[in-house]
Amino acid sequence: MGNRSVRFILYLAAEAALLYWVWTAVGGFAMIGVLLAAFLLGILVMRIAGIQAFRSLTDAQRRAAAFGVTAADGTEQVVHAAAPGQAEARETAEDLGKSSLLFVAGVLLAVPGIISSTVGLVMVLPPVRAGMARRLARSMEKSMRNPARITVVTADETGFTAQQWSNQQPGSGRPPGESQPGQ
Repeated sequence: MGNRSVRFILYLAAEAALLYWVWTAVGGFAMIGVLLAAFLLGILVMRIAGIQAFRSLTDAQRRAAAFGVTAADGTEQVVHAAAPGQAEARETAEDLGKSSLLFVAGVLLAVPGIISSTVGLVMVLPPVRAGMARRLARSMEKSMRNPARITVVTADETGFTAQQWSNQQPGSGRPPGESQPGQ
């Protein structure tokens, strides 16, 4: 069993223990009410996140689309904007990242459980999401600098075989056994 599997099983055990503890402490109806309220709040948060993402995408599309400019002589000319610049693309990506984290918060709220709902509720707070976004961006930048490693496991009648390679291997950077185009 892998490390992630063990952690997930421990999470489920902790979630079940907390649900049992709350059930015995406040009663079943109160606990069901809290879980239902968290679920409805999660649905609302996911809807808000979807609306924000849609607005961000439509704003980016609008910025990249044609727009009118009034010339000095009073005539209106249509100017086609070039592809969005790096600043606009970064702004759109940041907006989508914020919406994505808000959506994850909504999913965590909607999933029944004390731990997931608490984490989702904390993630709804803008300063927490901003910190998570910065950490995620640093992690992604770091992973982009490091070579990607790919492991392919194949199975046949003799058993399993694992092959691992990196995009930093000498040669074409293709997985072993792949030929160059045109060969």
